Amino acid sequence: MRTITQKDKKGLEAAFRVFARELSGQRITADTCETLVARALAEGITIDELLNRGNWARALAGVPELSPEEYVDALCDSSIDVLELKDEPGWHDPQFGWRIVAEAAHDFYMSVTGKGGRWNIPSSLMNLAKAVSAHSLQSILSEDLIFAVTSVDEPATYFDYIQAIAKDFNSLPVDATLTAEQEARRCRAAETLNIQEPEEGAEGEYAGGEVPGDTPEDEPFPEYTELGDGSTVLTPNPTDYKRSSIQSFITGCSMAEIAGLARTMEDGETLSLSDFVENLTHGRFDRNLETPEIRKVHMRLNADLFDSFLEAYKMQGFDADDESKRKELETYDILHDSWDFRTPQVRKLHKLKSLIFQYGADDDDLVDAITDLQNLYGE
Repeated sequence: MRTITQKDKKGLEAAFRVFARELSGQRITADTCETLVARALAEGITIDELLNRGNWARALAGVPELSPEEYVDALCDSSIDVLELKDEPGWHDPQFGWRIVAEAAHDFYMSVTGKGGRWNIPSSLMNLAKAVSAHSLQSILSEDLIFAVTSVDEPATYFDYIQAIAKDFNSLPVDATLTAEQEARRCRAAETLNIQEPEEGAEGEYAGGEVPGDTPEDEPFPEYTELGDGSTVLTPNPTDYKRSSIQSFITGCSMAEIAGLARTMEDGETLSLSDFVENLTHGRFDRNLETPEIRKVHMRLNADLFDSFLEAYKMQGFDADDESKRKELETYDILHDSWDFRTPQVRKLHKLKSLIFQYGADDDDLVDAITDLQNLYGE
């Protein structure tokens, strides 16, 4: 049975402070935050329920200008449908607030260890989603697990901790159990609904069906999405991944640096920020127009983007573990060059399959046509 340690509580207070600030615009005091977290834990609210933006949205629908206190009231009183994080559609989508959860997890880790690390770059967001999908947010936000993975005296960075969990294959002592209060709350809910909860087997499997998060559609940012016929769609699109990576790092540039980069683009001084990012994504800028200062900014962004570039390369099915291949990739102008290494045939195949999967998955004729497309374009 999970025990929430004192460090866990302090970490959760730091995480909830971020969560509440981002969603309400209010800064809550340390004393208020301590009271709210203590009440939520005492009432059996899980960390995944507390830090679920979907629960906040449902509470906000009934109480305009929702306060953190009113949010915790709604959770504890069950005046809304209280869902676990992974039960929300699109729970790991950066466009729908996954960054808020990632920042909250980062602040939990920093509170427990005193050490931070990269949390807002695409590869970090992806690793957190993979870790939560395999376990739960509550399981990985744990003092015991943190110090089982890293050293008490010289803790790893947040990025390295999450990456270790994301890449782990059942070797780490992840505690997936609930606290006594959480178990009691679930029992009360089951009695209220007059249903029996599924029994958990010795291997952590549920007798009543598949474990949430086990199905392909629950896999966050999967390298491939399975279609009905067993074929696959490559996701995410390398260009989209480059765009989101640039958006993450461009916020670290000064306005003078952004203006300097814009001057290397056609009509750069009149571009919107979204068009500016789009030009960077597609390499639509003239490197010959860079001043020495802006060239340094360009090189700095290349270094910042390298890990994301490497992830995008591997997502396309290429092996980047070989030292010679890695050195070759280091020669690319990462900000300027395309991250899409697929052949035209493969790109066409993936785009067509993606359209069918998105808009015609219920049409047997379209699904059957995938085999024809693979014969036509497949490699």
